[in-house]
Amino acid sequence: MDEQSKEKTALIVENNLYEWNRLSFGLIKAPETFQRLMNFVLKEEIGKTCLVYLYDIIIFSKTPLEHISNLRKIFYLLEEANLKVKLSKF
Repeated sequence: MDEQSKEKTALIVENNLYEWNRLSFGLIKAPETFQRLMNFVLKEEIGKTCLVYLYDIIIFSKTPLEHISNLRKIFYLLEEANLKVKLSKF
């Protein structure tokens, strides 16, 4: 989340100010914003090697070797966008 947006997520609890550092899906526009981000980051692969719905990415391939190649492409694009994948979610 960029610095300008953090102040818009602020809340006060017991006289302490808290701001989100990452996009909280509790925010009204969060799912829409995240979907737009994922569509932008993976635009060159959507429909060719993957489908995206929010934080779920379905990667499809015809062979195991092609699948490894497609995984590398997707991971590379995510890394270039400074997005992280939590492998325990797989």
